[in-house]
Amino acid sequence: MVYIDEVFARLEREKEQAMQKAEEMTNNTYDQMEELSEEEKETIAQGIKKGALNIAVFDMEFERRDFFENRFSMVFPKNYFEQMTNEGGYIVECNMRHTIHSIFSFAKGTNIQLTVTNLKKEMKENLAKRKIHTIWIEDGLKRIAQNKAAYCLFITKAQKDVFFQYMIFMEVRDGFLTWNLNGDIKWVKIWEEIIKNMLQTVTLE
Repeated sequence: MVYIDEVFARLEREKEQAMQKAEEMTNNTYDQMEELSEEEKETIAQGIKKGALNIAVFDMEFERRDFFENRFSMVFPKNYFEQMTNEGGYIVECNMRHTIHSIFSFAKGTNIQLTVTNLKKEMKENLAKRKIHTIWIEDGLKRIAQNKAAYCLFITKAQKDVFFQYMIFMEVRDGFLTWNLNGDIKWVKIWEEIIKNMLQTVTLE
């Protein structure tokens, strides 16, 4: 006779094994990806500087763009994203062809404690509550336009799809800005370099 607690225990073991396997597969997806060559990195840097980039499947133009009443400005892809929302402190845009989403949010107030430890803990707790399978890749602090900023890169897995999530958290004039750029994991190395070069163009009011 099979007892119900034995069934639950077996199901729990199978669930843990499936999650471990998914985590290993997702880690390998990132770790085994080939790094960009120095030539490719230079192509991206020069493309953004000159306002036109053509690499892999990406053919983009760039121009300086202001966000949230000029609180934040940087060189950003032109006519690449379709805007879905621009209200209530949120700007959501996407490119369905390349499965890329850009999400900016702004909140007034200067009482937010900007530490990597706090942000990482809150992010992980929030993702766990939403039952999103997550692999943490990297996080840290950096200076953007002389302001303190935190960043993180992690991977999320939904069914058969694997996405990268690159997030920036920074203090601006009278509040706090967050930028999340996420998309298909196969383009993460290129987008990491694009983001790095875009952030070097940031100016703050």
